[in-house]
Amino acid sequence: MTYKSTLITVLCSGMFLAASSSADAQKGAKKAQNPNAPIVSQLHMTVAVLKQADHDYNGHRVKAIRHIHTAVKALVPAGKHAHGKIASGTGKLEQSVSDAFLQQAIQQLTTIQTTLANTPGFGNRPMAVMAIQGAIAELQTALKIR
Repeated sequence: MTYKSTLITVLCSGMFLAASSSADAQKGAKKAQNPNAPIVSQLHMTVAVLKQADHDYNGHRVKAIRHIHTAVKALVPAGKHAHGKIASGTGKLEQSVSDAFLQQAIQQLTTIQTTLANTPGFGNRPMAVMAIQGAIAELQTALKIR
C-alpha cells in the first residue's frame, strides 16, 4: 500500500466517522426535542402544587393527580415517566390555604389544556386533553367538600 492510498483510506475513514457522528448527534437532538416536553413539565409542576394541598377531599385530589399522570403517559413515549407515591392529606394546613392550591392547579390545567389544543405535537393529545378535563372536574368536586 502506498503512502497516497493510505492517506486516502484514512481521510475517507475520517469522513465516514464524522458523518456517522453527525447523524448520531442529529438523532439525539431529535429525541431531546420532544415538543410535549414543556407541557409535561407544566403537568409535573401542577402535581407538585396538588401535593402541597394538605387535605384529602374524599380522594378527589388524588384522583385528579392520577388523571394528570394519565395525561403525561399520553404525551411521553412509553417508559419515560416516573411518578412518586401520592399521599393523602394530613389536614394540617388551613382549609382555605389548601383550597387555594387546588384553585391554582385548576388554573394551570386550564392553561395547559388550551396549549394542547392549539399547538402541534405528538403523542395521544386527545387522551391527554380528556385526562386533564377529568382532573379539573375532580378538583372542582374537591372544592365543594368541607
